[in-house]
Order: sequence, then C-alpha cells, then structure tokens
Amino acid sequence: MDTIVRLMCLAFLFAALSQVGSAEADYITKRPPYAGVWVNTFGKAFDFSPYHHFLGGEAGRLQWHKLQTGPDTYHFEEIEEALTRANEAGHYWYCELWTGHKWAPEWIHSNGVPKIFDTAGGDYPYYLDEDYRKYLTNFFDALATYIAGLPKDLRDRIAFIQPGFGSTGDRQLYKDSLADPQYEIDGETYVAYMKEATLAWYGAFEAHPET
Repeated sequence: MDTIVRLMCLAFLFAALSQVGSAEADYITKRPPYAGVWVNTFGKAFDFSPYHHFLGGEAGRLQWHKLQTGPDTYHFEEIEEALTRANEAGHYWYCELWTGHKWAPEWIHSNGVPKIFDTAGGDYPYYLDEDYRKYLTNFFDALATYIAGLPKDLRDRIAFIQPGFGSTGDRQLYKDSLADPQYEIDGETYVAYMKEATLAWYGAFEAHPET
C-alpha cells in the first residue's frame, strides 16, 4: 500500500512539474517583441548598438508646451525622429506625455485658462477650466492624426503611449498646496476629470484605425 501511495505521489509531482514547465515555455514563446530592457532617454539620442541584442526599447518624455507653441502651431518632429531612431536600431519606443503643471503651453493662459500657483511657486493650468479641457482635447486629436499619418514601419515601433494628465504622470494634479484655495479640486471631481481626460485621449486614437 505504501508503495502505491508513493508511486501516486511521484506521478502527481511529475504531472505538476510538467505543467509548470509547459506554462513557462508557453509564456516565453508569447513574449511581445518589445519585451526586454528599456532605457529612459528623455528624448536624447544615444548609441545603443552594443546592447541591441537585449534592448527592448527607448522611453521618452513629451512636453505639451514644446509640441504646440500656438493654437494651430504644432511641432511633432521629435516623435518622428525617435521612431526613426528606434526603427533603424530595431527596437521600440514609448513615451509619456506631460500636459499639466509647467508642461502646459503658455499661450493657453493668454487664451482664457487661469494660471494658478502652489505655495512653493510652481505654476499650473486650472484643469477644470472649460478652455483648458477644450485645448487639451484638440491637442490629443492633432497628435493622434499626426501619428496616424506616419509611415507604417514607424507606427509599428510604438509600444504604447502613456498620457500624463496631472503634474507629471503621477496621480496628483498639484505638487503642493495651492496659494489660492478656490482652485483646489476634491477627490470626486478629480476622478471625474481624469475619466473625462482619459476618454478624450482614447477617443482621439480610436478615430484613426491606423493607430
């Protein structure tokens, strides 16, 4: 009887190990091509040729004020440059887009968006202002349209794009307490704003099958 129990235990253990091995092999074969080590370049060009065999991609940071210097003036060249660099090197690219805090373009403040300050002197757009939300949505639309118009081999080098609606990409709209408390945003309103901004971001890209 003991022998039978031991054999059954061994059989069970063998079956379990076989499943683990199979699952691990299955996981490895399904890794996306952009999996691997990523480097944060902040948009600067570096020579990664010695590391191409394990480099997954390049992580960049886009700042709204650099990409749109006027209501109808866009400068998306750095996106194409980053994607061209990634395409030639054989790796991928993702970026985080900064739209709040000091990353918002100055022209929006002369076009109706209040500029507010925290107690440390940092400046921000008022996120709930209707003009700000309109300008932000229009910018998302322009960015998605631009990316949709890029050659396919460049678009294919985008692993993903991360929107940053607040001070950077974190979950806070302000870095510090505000000098003028009337602009404070409570938790419920904050969540509603983030939902609205996320849907605007999604809608901009959903409008272009190429993206």
